[in-house]
Amino acid sequence: MRNHFTFRNAAFFAAGGLVAALFLGGAAQAITDTVFRYNTERIGNYGLSPTAFAPVNDNTSYSISWTGEPFLEMSGGVGCFTTGVNLPHGAKMSSLMAWSRSFQNPQNIHVYLRRTNLSDGTSQTITTLNSNDKSGVRRAMTANLTSSTLNVVNNSQYLYFVAVCIDYLYGEFHGARITYTYTNAGD
Repeated sequence: MRNHFTFRNAAFFAAGGLVAALFLGGAAQAITDTVFRYNTERIGNYGLSPTAFAPVNDNTSYSISWTGEPFLEMSGGVGCFTTGVNLPHGAKMSSLMAWSRSFQNPQNIHVYLRRTNLSDGTSQTITTLNSNDKSGVRRAMTANLTSSTLNVVNNSQYLYFVAVCIDYLYGEFHGARITYTYTNAGD
């Protein structure tokens, strides 16, 4: 009987030590807590793979390369593609960066970060990127977002998405990244 009592005490003290270490180490709240807030802002990066985008129109002729370096390109005409963005409520978007390769026409790739109001369906552009190089070399485009109501994520009122438009045979979209700061781990 004594061995059973000793084992139970050891397990109890070990569990208490683990909980104390979590609190002293500055980890997130207790396991049963539903609010996960941080004392200081943290930086996050939300990646947008070209393989995650869907065409806006059913008749868009495009291709997605997924071997080696993935990219999205048009097989004919001009086409636009979209994908959703899911960031923590209250996060502040600080920049949008996209990678592309342009041929012949320097401004043939356009990237839009937008939000749609859930109550009335109206959309707003938060920022836009336009390619400006026709060398055929992979380049990064960046837009820094200033502090405003547009760059603060409000998931209770808006849905967020990125749209990309590409001209036929003149460009490739290689992906994008949204950098943001946050003080909570989710909605």
